Amino acid sequence: MDTRTIFRDQGGVAARSDLIRSGLSARQLDRFVAAGRLIRLRNGWLSVPEADLHIAAAVTIGGVQTCVSEARRTGIFARDDGRLHIAVPSNAGRLRSVAGVTPKIHWGNQLIRRPNGATHDLLDNTLAHIVDCQPTDWAIASIDSAMRVDRTMNADRLSSIASSAKSDRLKAILPMLDARSESGLESLLRVRLSEAGVRMQPQVRIEGYRVDGLIGERLVIEADGYEFHSTRTDFERDRVRAARLQSLGYLILSFTYDQIVNEWPSVLATILAQIARGQHLWQSTRYSAMS
Repeated sequence: MDTRTIFRDQGGVAARSDLIRSGLSARQLDRFVAAGRLIRLRNGWLSVPEADLHIAAAVTIGGVQTCVSEARRTGIFARDDGRLHIAVPSNAGRLRSVAGVTPKIHWGNQLIRRPNGATHDLLDNTLAHIVDCQPTDWAIASIDSAMRVDRTMNADRLSSIASSAKSDRLKAILPMLDARSESGLESLLRVRLSEAGVRMQPQVRIEGYRVDGLIGERLVIEADGYEFHSTRTDFERDRVRAARLQSLGYLILSFTYDQIVNEWPSVLATILAQIARGQHLWQSTRYSAMS
């Protein structure tokens, strides 16, 4: 493997031994460091100046990036708790510190052995850490997202991870997973509603339009995450869809990422109030028309 590929695949960080195997000499590496073309992170590890800052910090501290930090890097929906999650072996020696970085250390042996020179964790290991580390709703949302990002991450593979990791928590979560939701935010909404005793069907098609969730017969729930509906075309299409569904008698409630994540009690109260008034059923609209 050539040097550029090594750095590209490892977030701009590489083991010195891998670089030497790629054809560079120890003297060349020392010259690159002296010239500022490479940075020495710790003994045996080098990075390019433009390396991924989180991966470089994880290696400098003494491990590899994992859990929610690695999930977010690969496009998997995960909670940002402000910490850099790092996996280190149970027998790891003294860990270093990095200015401005608050680490969350995940100690233990690897579920699936990483290749030598790896700087970030494998997906199976990452998900196992997420299940142990994160609240249930966030863990489910992350695993739902992982199943969409990597289609090989299915029920059988997750069951195998649960058995290998001896994770009763993951086994308990398995029946609650549903990759039909198109975003982690929708999964988070679905799980939180379920915990409150409210069943929301994800990704329901109504009159040719797909909605994020449907409660009962007519209460449409939309989760407007910041990563979606970012173009003018998306915005216009959403407005046309909403107008059409409302003309058919559907009630639409839309919530933002910040509302669902940070203002959940208010969101839940709003939904429960509509259900208490029977607004999730067609029968309620008939009564309203007769009154």
